[in-house]
Amino acid sequence: MKLSVERLKELLPTAVLDRRKKNLRAKCPMCGEFEFGISLDENHRFGCFRKKQCGFTGNIFSLAKYLGRTDLLNIEGEVGLIQKVENKLNVFKNDILELELPEVDLPLGWTRTYHDDYLESRGFTEYDRYKVGRTMIDPLLKKQYVIFAIEEKGRIIGYIARNVKSKKQIDRINEKRKAQGIDATLLRYRNSDTDFAKIAFGVDEIVPGKTDTLIVVEGLFDKFNIDKILGLHQQESVKCNCTFKCDVSPEQKYKWKMSGIRTIILFYDPDVLPQIKKVGLDLAQDFNVLVAYNESGTDPGDINEKDLQTVINNLTDIHKFVTDKIQVLNFF
Repeated sequence: MKLSVERLKELLPTAVLDRRKKNLRAKCPMCGEFEFGISLDENHRFGCFRKKQCGFTGNIFSLAKYLGRTDLLNIEGEVGLIQKVENKLNVFKNDILELELPEVDLPLGWTRTYHDDYLESRGFTEYDRYKVGRTMIDPLLKKQYVIFAIEEKGRIIGYIARNVKSKKQIDRINEKRKAQGIDATLLRYRNSDTDFAKIAFGVDEIVPGKTDTLIVVEGLFDKFNIDKILGLHQQESVKCNCTFKCDVSPEQKYKWKMSGIRTIILFYDPDVLPQIKKVGLDLAQDFNVLVAYNESGTDPGDINEKDLQTVINNLTDIHKFVTDKIQVLNFF
């Protein structure tokens, strides 16, 4: 799919043809420097040549969405069905990404709740904002699990079912079962069969054009606690998303990039130092990355306001963080 040069210049007013007339040069919409190129070939792949400092890249669909001009993609039939196409295959740093996840059904008998003793013991109060419930019917989930619906763009694409017992309680139960020769294991989580690596929970809370900083944590309760302490639902410039393991996928990075995020504060549990360094350096190819590291050892889901303020006041650039931690390890 292609747009005419005239239409591309409507999208990028600063654009000019290069000498070979095979590419347009323009000011980069991301960094503002005149080092942005867009191919006149199929899909109009584009990229900023300031790769280390900017790295903005993609195709005509992601460009139009970033600029808020998807209307141009439906003019005169040049490119149609943008809403359908943009949720299909997207290109990000030479990776072909399947962004659209199938909708899933919530467990049999799932009923939404607005009060739950277990959740409130964990500090959760956002019953109106997030869909959470229980089931008294599903044989694997009834009574023992709280079940969060995971939504994106108004569609339920997964669910997280968390056992209300603590990890220590679950371990004791499983040890007892093993001693009795019972093969069934009590699981801490019984989630939907969803590719959670593609989900950035909370991405719909990002306000395009206003949210430029994102706190990234691992797990729902980490996000809920950070949102609550920092009051992130009451402002727009900073938001919090969670991944579902201590890693970040190309799909998650793409969603953040296309949402206008420039700075990521990586706030994983302090006991996963190798993952913090790996993920942080990976993210640094596309974002300004700061590390929030709690020296006291408390996870983001359990941190209090005083300790969180200390962590936020001591954010460290990822490259300095890696160097400092390597020096500490070498010292010992």
